[in-house]
Amino acid sequence: MSPWDTSSESPVPQAVKAAVDLMRARFGENLTVTTIAAHCGVAERTLNEQFRRFLDVSPGRYLHRLRLMEARECLLAEASTGISVTEVALRCGFRHFGRFAQQYRDAFGESPSETLRHSRSRTAQQGGGAWLSTRRRMRTRPIVIVRPPGYPTREQHLGTVAEAIAENIAGSLCEIGSIQTKFDSVARDLPRRSNGGDEEGYLLLGSIMPGESDLRIALRLVERATGKLVWSEAIRGRSGSWKPVSRREVERLRQHLVGRIIDHEIERAGQTPSLDRDAHGQAMHALGLVFRSRPDATRRALEMLYPCMERDPDDALITALSAWAYAQLVMYNDSSSPAGDRASAIELNRRAAVLDEGNPLALTARSAVHTMAGEFDDAVALVSRAIELDPTSGWAWGRAAWLSAYEGNYHRAIMQFRRALRTHAPAGIRANALVGLGTARFGLGDYITAAKCLQRAMHENPGMWWANRSLSVSLARIGEHRRASKALDRLRRQSPGLTVGAVMKSVPFEKRFLNQIGEGLDELGLPP
Repeated sequence: MSPWDTSSESPVPQAVKAAVDLMRARFGENLTVTTIAAHCGVAERTLNEQFRRFLDVSPGRYLHRLRLMEARECLLAEASTGISVTEVALRCGFRHFGRFAQQYRDAFGESPSETLRHSRSRTAQQGGGAWLSTRRRMRTRPIVIVRPPGYPTREQHLGTVAEAIAENIAGSLCEIGSIQTKFDSVARDLPRRSNGGDEEGYLLLGSIMPGESDLRIALRLVERATGKLVWSEAIRGRSGSWKPVSRREVERLRQHLVGRIIDHEIERAGQTPSLDRDAHGQAMHALGLVFRSRPDATRRALEMLYPCMERDPDDALITALSAWAYAQLVMYNDSSSPAGDRASAIELNRRAAVLDEGNPLALTARSAVHTMAGEFDDAVALVSRAIELDPTSGWAWGRAAWLSAYEGNYHRAIMQFRRALRTHAPAGIRANALVGLGTARFGLGDYITAAKCLQRAMHENPGMWWANRSLSVSLARIGEHRRASKALDRLRRQSPGLTVGAVMKSVPFEKRFLNQIGEGLDELGLPP
């Protein structure tokens, strides 16, 4: 099967996709289910059945939720324009204003006028900057504007070099699907405080310091709205060359830059009060929680994501992350109902497939759920697509590596885990990759290195208690029986009812690996 062929996924009716696209584009119009069904070329009853099957909601209810979310985004995004609640209601397709206000309060816990008042208060505190539109942020991805680095005024010949550097970097970043990149030849070095949605995103700025035979280029990434420094790096270049920065330098740059942007989006969401987070912020905060690979954090993510899915049925990332959260609980042996959580993960993953428009993060989450289900062809197709769109994603490389490990290709898994560790990735992703390295080493029979990797991972992320499954057996294999017993005790304290059979069912490794783990845990005294 080609790694780009997704034909083996659960088939999504084209009518559902066409209906969702129509609602997104014309949510403010007087659409009826009859009109939507006619547009999609199916009977109204068929459309209703397909929506309930794939999105667990009727077309009319889906459109209603979408309109409510768009109304909230309007109120948050355009507070500085003097817009009124009535204007927002009409723009989003609501004609009965009293009913709109009540439905809005039921969905978001405050009236439309309260949202508008709070948004205007924030706008005033931020010096006139409009609160960012959720829908705009979700659908446009983080924007990075690359500007030519500054240079000493006495070195005017470096102007051409500066533009070549910026064009080279911008061209490389354009290949990354997780961000939008724009080249701005106007070399304004300082960001301006936001005064509208057009100031969203990041600026990549820099300065050139010429040497005797080369150039030192100091780069920095700042938020456009605040001027806050997000990331900085120094690279080497060559003056007088049509390509002043080498391909290796640019590759090193983007390996860390894109990951730092995602990291910053997660950090910013975590620092924003829960009631003030838009859907993008909720998704980023949940992403940070699931990245921790800890059941307690996963449960918190689910508690937050469920109301988000109810309020915003249009967000593929929120739905995909919810699916992956359920899958994590199954794979980490921390589910009170493994069969039920497994079914929830698979069902939510089908819904995410309807909504996903090619977000690398959503693709990776969906791939992880297919992995849990043992559907490796689908998982490979999705994670391969995610890597194609964003080859700097440590999460995607880590998921690809786990797939290699599950299939028994441990040498390839080790190379992919190392690739994941070379990117700028949150601590949870790094720790998970270290567990993967240890697991792959275990599969090769290198129990000493396996134990070292697993212990390092758990030192970095103590909440990953599930890694004691492999650590306890690795320690026993190298004669460290006392430490092996302690590792098993830690595992059993966190999951008191755990059995060898439950461990064997929770992870889709090849048979030889599972037999080794099962025999080792049995010898250490875990109930069968």
